Amino acid sequence: FDFRINGTWLDKYEQQAGGIAASLVTAQAAGTLPASVPVTGFADLVRQDGNPETKQTARVSWRRDAWGASLTALRIGDFIQTSLTLPTGEEWRLPSMTTYNLSVDYRFKVMEDGDTRVKLGANNLFDKRAPLADDSFGYFADQHSDLGRYLYLEVQYSL
Repeated sequence: FDFRINGTWLDKYEQQAGGIAASLVTAQAAGTLPASVPVTGFADLVRQDGNPETKQTARVSWRRDAWGASLTALRIGDFIQTSLTLPTGEEWRLPSMTTYNLSVDYRFKVMEDGDTRVKLGANNLFDKRAPLADDSFGYFADQHSDLGRYLYLEVQYSL
């Protein structure tokens, strides 16, 4: 058995307002521009618009003689989409999403010098749909995939 885990925790992601945005921030601070006018896209961007605070991948794999198997989990943390607001004034939050991939493979020799692997797998094993977002096709494609479950058969031959 082999177990691997990889995680990313975004602690700080800041962008300074520049150009026209800096002028708008100054105008809001002076009271010239109402605070109700949104001026976004800078300051602390963690958990905003496709910048989740956490992202993890875990994989357990097994191999015995010619057989192998692998189960992988990918978790993307939640984040706010600033272009949407609920009628209550609350920001639109895209919840965290976890998907699982599973594969089984068998290795054998076709000829004396060649190795062959046949692999059967399922990506997005539980057919998890991407969270609803105000973006192309209704989901945030920079972070999520909305392909649904798909099965595949892979045959690999190498000399």
